[in-house]
Amino acid sequence: VALHQRHPPWGVTANICIPARMNPVSFDRRFPKTGGGEDVDFCIRSQQHFGKCVAVPGACVLHPYWDRPLKQISGWADGDVLCLETLPLSTFRAPPNWIEIAFVTILLRRPDLTLLAIFIEVLMLVPRFLSNTSSRESLRQRLLVATVAVIPPMLQDIRRLRSKLVRLRLSHFCLHFDWMNKTGNHTTERQLAIFSRTLAFGLAAVALEAEGLKRTAAFICFSLFCFIWCINQADLRIIPQILKSPRPFNPELGIGDTSVPFVVFAFQRTGSNLLCNILGQHNQIAMHYEIFNDKAIYAHDGVVNTDDAIKRRDSSPSDFLSDMYSIKERAKVLGGGKPHAIGFKVFPEHICRSARSRELFEEILSDTRVRKIILHRRNRLAACVSALRASVTGQYIRKNLDHVRVHLEPEGLQGFIDNYDCYYSYIRERLAGQGGENGCWMQISYEELIEDQKAVAGNVYKFLGGIAPFEPRSGQSGQSQRQTNGNLASAVHNFEQLRYAFSGSDREADFYDS
Repeated sequence: VALHQRHPPWGVTANICIPARMNPVSFDRRFPKTGGGEDVDFCIRSQQHFGKCVAVPGACVLHPYWDRPLKQISGWADGDVLCLETLPLSTFRAPPNWIEIAFVTILLRRPDLTLLAIFIEVLMLVPRFLSNTSSRESLRQRLLVATVAVIPPMLQDIRRLRSKLVRLRLSHFCLHFDWMNKTGNHTTERQLAIFSRTLAFGLAAVALEAEGLKRTAAFICFSLFCFIWCINQADLRIIPQILKSPRPFNPELGIGDTSVPFVVFAFQRTGSNLLCNILGQHNQIAMHYEIFNDKAIYAHDGVVNTDDAIKRRDSSPSDFLSDMYSIKERAKVLGGGKPHAIGFKVFPEHICRSARSRELFEEILSDTRVRKIILHRRNRLAACVSALRASVTGQYIRKNLDHVRVHLEPEGLQGFIDNYDCYYSYIRERLAGQGGENGCWMQISYEELIEDQKAVAGNVYKFLGGIAPFEPRSGQSGQSQRQTNGNLASAVHNFEQLRYAFSGSDREADFYDS
């Protein structure tokens, strides 16, 4: 759970840890003992005293198989209905679902419409479950599994309706419980899903009852709606290349007069200074640094930190970018001639500085004229520790920081990892369809850069249009000093606590790879 959500709205009864003596909340005896709603009710009421639930990375609970799984599932449905009474603030209204429609059609003695409601529900659920089946199985087996999978949720719907009728809670019709307790988009998604199924039933019913052109029109609308729904739900990959085709570049985005404009997308402490130093030594590359930094413009030929220059940059980032990509006399002198490529590096905070910055980088990421280099560090723990050391000392380059030790809480590390992964997911999503290593972008890891700088540099030169082998400028060595050389265990006060907290997670290897 911790890998997907730091603060889940609730937890399964057997997985909850809470101080018993201090907790004024107890389990509500109205809920079924076999399980169903009691954990949700308990967690939501407990959060009023203790704050949010916290998912523990690496925690593992072993459950035995249920003897009577269908009874367990029916218990969930009963508990769901009880939650409508105990937690009214976590409920929402929606159009009638399939079982409520079927109940009304039974009262109206329309078995044909009852069967239609059941058919529509199965038709709408199968594509969703089909996308979760193994692609290694045959299509017939996958369809069979997806069809059988609709039985438990439909049985739950029947059980919910029964519970409402037994308790004579007619006001609970079209009322549903929000299992996510107002977090995320669960309520909106459920309302939209139920509305879509109700709409599909309405179109099918009109097609069944109407005649002539009305029947034909309703049938066409129903068929088109179901087709779109199936593609959206099942991810059938019918048109993946169309969906992921490169977006056309924006002709209004100014990229100066350089032959090859490029950007290094990195996170702090991933080796961006080292990579920029290596590239900056080549006589055919003009390598800027953080030209969108909050406090200054770190260009390839110096630093500009005047208020006027920063205001001009921020007032028109597009014009500023065009200027930085232009080949001026300073670039010709510094490069020993006309530079073949001009680039700069960017961190996530540069992108998020303002609405104009976000718009600019959206255009840059989608523009196939601009080459993109993604620089990342495989070891998230090392990146986080390095960032903390630099932040504590204020030293981001040159000075050795092996003597600096830091303390890091598991929740803080998980937050860093979430932000780190979210940033790179954002970048990669926007580069989908731009050709990968043979197209408009390439990927480099910090570990590869440290292990073999010459090989990485050669790959980058090739990516930037077949630039000649490395030729350092006179008087410049092209070296960048690492700030740390020790292992992570000696850098973190509570290293063992962190390692234990993340054991069993996908980041466990970070603690053994220093």
